[in-house]
Amino acid sequence: MIDNNTKNDENIVRNKISIITFISSVLVIWIHAYNLNVYEINEKSEGMGLFVYYVEKIMSNFTLIAVPFFFIISGFLFFRKFEIKNIFSKYISRVRTILIPYIFWCSFYYFYFVILTNFPYLKEKMNTNTVELSLVGWINSLWKDEYLTLWFLQEIIIYIVLSPIIFYLLKNKAIGIISLIILLLLSNYIWNSVHIQGAFYYMLGAYIAINYKGIEYYKNRGMSYLSVAFIIGMLLTEFELLNKTICVSLLLLVISFFISVWFILDFFTIKNELPWWMKITFFTYVLHSAILEGLEKVVLIIGGKSNFWALIDYIFAPILVFLIIVIIAKICKNNFPTIWNISTGNR
Repeated sequence: MIDNNTKNDENIVRNKISIITFISSVLVIWIHAYNLNVYEINEKSEGMGLFVYYVEKIMSNFTLIAVPFFFIISGFLFFRKFEIKNIFSKYISRVRTILIPYIFWCSFYYFYFVILTNFPYLKEKMNTNTVELSLVGWINSLWKDEYLTLWFLQEIIIYIVLSPIIFYLLKNKAIGIISLIILLLLSNYIWNSVHIQGAFYYMLGAYIAINYKGIEYYKNRGMSYLSVAFIIGMLLTEFELLNKTICVSLLLLVISFFISVWFILDFFTIKNELPWWMKITFFTYVLHSAILEGLEKVVLIIGGKSNFWALIDYIFAPILVFLIIVIIAKICKNNFPTIWNISTGNR
């Protein structure tokens, strides 16, 4: 029998995960809102241009944590209650929650770019080649990772397929650590051209879930205060270390950042139900590209390559994009539940 304390602890853990993924999904919008190249702004710019450069530079340093956070949580959640005997039921559930939404959004973005790159005037503002409408083109869109955020889902699908191998590789603590170190070295020094950006972080989350069951319930006030100090220190250095450090140093910084955010959340009472719009992380992640792409083209058409509009675009476009996504989510959930369930995996 599960007591109330256990339920509260589980609610707190799930809410902490939801908050971290929510923050990460919003940061991903800012990753793709980066526009210095579009507006021809660099460190040699003057006045407003130089100000915009530093604003985007500092923010882009900070947003580097978003994708690793997603991979860590994805690996952790998949293996949190993993049992090899239930692997086929896991596969079936992930067909609904990952594979079908992946096919849906690959198709959506394929037809979206067909329209944008063939529509008069708009196609002149696109930084991509014309996408022709064809059956072969649509089929290709299902395995190519060219549509911004969808590469993430593609990688997750690969890791899910390989989950039995990952499990047996990581279930021994010592062998698991050695495997992670080897993977880190391979991905940084040998497999630079291989598109497996999240392998290490995903397997790190899996390693924790497999070997340290229940660690997510651990609380320590001292760690929470230390975490605050760490975040303040990173803020004072303008998150520059996340941009300049490489390999093991970057890895340790990202892990430290994740742990810090986790413990800082213990300062807040988060056992109650979160607002529904904080739980549309998946929908935000997969839809924001389409809205941001269109919105930024409109801003560019209206304001031209102005430093002022570059700043307005970077600061406010992601906020507006998220608000639009919330409205679309509300409409879809209430009026088109079938489309909502297919596109989000019934999340």
